Parts: sequence; structure tokens; C-alpha cells
Amino acid sequence: MRRPEKIVREKTGTVRWQLRYEDAKRSIKYKCFRTRAEADAFARTIDAARAAGIDPARRVGFDELVTEWRASHLTQGLR
Repeated sequence: MRRPEKIVREKTGTVRWQLRYEDAKRSIKYKCFRTRAEADAFARTIDAARAAGIDPARRVGFDELVTEWRASHLTQGLR
């Protein structure tokens, strides 16, 4: 993952930090932060989730979550 990039707006002079990352579908996402510390913290959470095999950008509906839970618990005799 790339590190945060500093963005200075010419008209106002405000500084923002932009982070580019890939989601599970391999499309590029952008997210802006007010401080570099916030951007670095978000980058660490994304890196940690990828290392654990979790996609933090994934949106799961309740019906899909119930289906996954039933498949994983009821087939193994867990309740």
C-alpha cells in the first residue's frame, strides 16, 4: 500500500493527506484525512485486515450474513 500523500489546496492553503488503496475488487479507492497521523492509522488498519485475510471495505447484508453463519455453524453441529 502506498503511504499518504500531502495535498495543499491552492485557494485556501489547507493541507489534507490522501491515501490510495485497493479494495477487494482491485479498484483504486481514495480517502482524505486532516492529519497524517489519521491517514497512517487508517493505512495500518487496512494492512492488518489484509494480513488477516479480511476485506474491510466489504459490505454484507443481513441475509447474507445469516446464510454464512448457518452454513458454518449448523453443518458442524454447533448452535
